[in-house]
Amino acid sequence: MENTPWVRGCLYGPEPSPQLGETLWINPLPGNYKLCSFNCLYCRFGESDKIAADISPFLKDLPSIEKIIGGLKERMEFGVEFDTVVLSGNGEPTLRPDFAELASKLNSFLRSAYPGKTFALLSNGSGLVREDVFEAVSVFDLPIFKFDAGKPSTFHRINRPSLDIVYEDIFEQLRKIGPRVNLQSVFVGGLRGNMNDGDVTMWTQAVADIKPKSVEIYSIKRSIPENAVEVVPFHELDDFAFNAEKKTGVPITAFGNWE
Repeated sequence: MENTPWVRGCLYGPEPSPQLGETLWINPLPGNYKLCSFNCLYCRFGESDKIAADISPFLKDLPSIEKIIGGLKERMEFGVEFDTVVLSGNGEPTLRPDFAELASKLNSFLRSAYPGKTFALLSNGSGLVREDVFEAVSVFDLPIFKFDAGKPSTFHRINRPSLDIVYEDIFEQLRKIGPRVNLQSVFVGGLRGNMNDGDVTMWTQAVADIKPKSVEIYSIKRSIPENAVEVVPFHELDDFAFNAEKKTGVPITAFGNWE
């Protein structure tokens, strides 16, 4: 399968998004490799050997806060129009030791220079075990966390986290935040997928326990035979979303293929 190219630089876009409007993306991570605490079976960037919860060896490759905000200022000078700024990138943004400072300074800049714009976060949730990251969630208008599994065995099979990451810790932190967060879940079929009855039942129960503001569910764009995962047709996702919403009382929307 052809993988999505790395994000070169610390900003890209704006790009249209059905959910977020014209979206400007911030990559606070290295521009030439994936740096993540997960190595998901379906990752659009492909496999990575840089899977860690502690990124101390890679700090020299991170763009500075000043460089990131400087890039936003350049966009302002060129009159770029956008609706949402998303902190995301080539991996997991909360791995940065200075994540809370970055989030706070970006928020202050956006409120001053771009009042009314949405400030969003896309995260896998592994950083929530850090108190500074947990507290920093409050500065985002739209914090979105990955949640693909309702039990540890599925989590390890699908998300393949760094060995020091504990599923129950992430789940508990998400449960504490509850209605202030949105979840984003990817479902895949196949031998290693998470679309079987047992996994779907456990995921639905976990969502009911977390009680998020909303959930978006996707499948992948194309099957990945080498990882034994397959695309879930949209009609199956849509039916799943409808039934899960009835059981949980949480708004759940199927958006089809994730890219």
